[in-house]
Amino acid sequence: MGEWTYELATEYLASFKDWDSLSHGPDAYDRLAPEIDEFRALLKRIGEPQRANSTIHVAGTKGKGSTTAFLHRILSTAGYRTGRYTSPHVASYTERLLDGPDEVTRESYAARLLEASQIIDGGAHVRRWLRRRRWARLLPGLVKPVMGSVRASQRLTCLAMLLELGREDIEFKVVETHIGGTVDFTNVFTDMPRDKHGLLINVITTMGIEHTQVLGTTIDRISGHKAGIIQPQGFTVLGVQREQWAAPVRNVVCDRARQMGQPPLLDVASAITYLPESVRVEPSGTTAVFRLSPEVVRDWSYGVMEARRREGRAVRPVSDTQLFDALAAGLELTSPLGGRHQLDNLCTVLAVLLLMDMCGVDIPPEAVRRGVAQTQWPARFEVMSLDPLVIVDCCHEPLSVETFVKTFEDMFGRPEVIAVSGFARDNNARLLCEIGKRHLNVVGGVCCRLPLGERARSAKQGAKIMQQVYGVPIEAIDDPRAAVRRGLEMRTGNQAVLVFDAFYVTTAAREIIREFQATKSVGRKEP
Repeated sequence: MGEWTYELATEYLASFKDWDSLSHGPDAYDRLAPEIDEFRALLKRIGEPQRANSTIHVAGTKGKGSTTAFLHRILSTAGYRTGRYTSPHVASYTERLLDGPDEVTRESYAARLLEASQIIDGGAHVRRWLRRRRWARLLPGLVKPVMGSVRASQRLTCLAMLLELGREDIEFKVVETHIGGTVDFTNVFTDMPRDKHGLLINVITTMGIEHTQVLGTTIDRISGHKAGIIQPQGFTVLGVQREQWAAPVRNVVCDRARQMGQPPLLDVASAITYLPESVRVEPSGTTAVFRLSPEVVRDWSYGVMEARRREGRAVRPVSDTQLFDALAAGLELTSPLGGRHQLDNLCTVLAVLLLMDMCGVDIPPEAVRRGVAQTQWPARFEVMSLDPLVIVDCCHEPLSVETFVKTFEDMFGRPEVIAVSGFARDNNARLLCEIGKRHLNVVGGVCCRLPLGERARSAKQGAKIMQQVYGVPIEAIDDPRAAVRRGLEMRTGNQAVLVFDAFYVTTAAREIIREFQATKSVGRKEP
């Protein structure tokens, strides 16, 4: 096959088609279940690497990435070798896969992808792509090296993840789903892990309406997809939910847990909270004091203890754990990730850690403090500069956009803003802009075309919608990099630049802003 490099591997992954190639509605998406069965069978043939160590599996609409990042950092700080898998990435595919506290190297990532391709089909698909790539170079415009669907690329990257993280020297892995849960290729944690901890924890974070073209248009249906990760051998933690959807989400998730024969789940909203008067939301981070409800937590813990004793696994009364005592007294945490919504995510994280502590995984409160303080999660309300104020965020659906603009208003009030954005055709661009208008004082902006093929809304269409809603001039520039550069050039005085909506824009923005800082001597945010 010749020399297989990281650059070749990423070019290969980029050749897979996007969702528009398979999006024929939620019913068609539901019928993808046999692919997961086939993937589980493949894993069984190679020794079930997904069972090598204990797993925290995270699904949801909002907060699943932050929750995954917090848990990984805290467990690593507590002294446990912990792997992490997230998607998508901001700048490099290696961001998706952490082996211990650090990203895997580019060489390791490429090697795992090649190993996964060999297991799937003996490397035949890669060889066909390399041949097609050579022909595309000889006949540019006539041959395109596009190979397969995004589903195939997800299967490949999930297998590469399991090969990397399914080793006995890794004690825990924290895995974020892609889209949905039931038919996601990460949904392979169906049996008890083989390690000494024997822990499978299913986490459902905040739910909302998203990816309606494949998951459906109702909160019940979307929640059903997410709850599909809940398996008989696990325990479930249900994160804090939006008030308008809390009841239906809880019903769907509880029903799934009961069907799987799990003990009663831990509903974070009733078990762990933060004191409103302790909250400080600042550009440098968000601080609050967290407390638990002793009665609620004790009542829930009895089901966990019974299940663990039946399995002959380690367990102790929740009131005997260090975290219980710390949360009963009040545990102050400061997160560098901005916004009040991160406090809800931290409540979910604390619930997971409390469950682990019950099951013999010692989690010192000081490790929680340090782990939270050290967590990094790029392109999520990332303050790239304070003077001038430049912030990037990969929000792309109504709930995340609302969270972003509210956080900005909480921290900075309503200064004049230059908005840089872009939209997919299946985004409700008008609604996203209307949400922004309620909290932002937009005085100008730029709209670009996202690199999504036919799924992309044109820059002119997006700019027209932005201009109609915001009532200010909006320029249309196809290239995201040029659009971000133009947004930075447009600002005057104390105006802020906000770059938001989709990873494709924020990835370009982080590169361009750093270049802009270097050439214009822009003041950077203090680390």
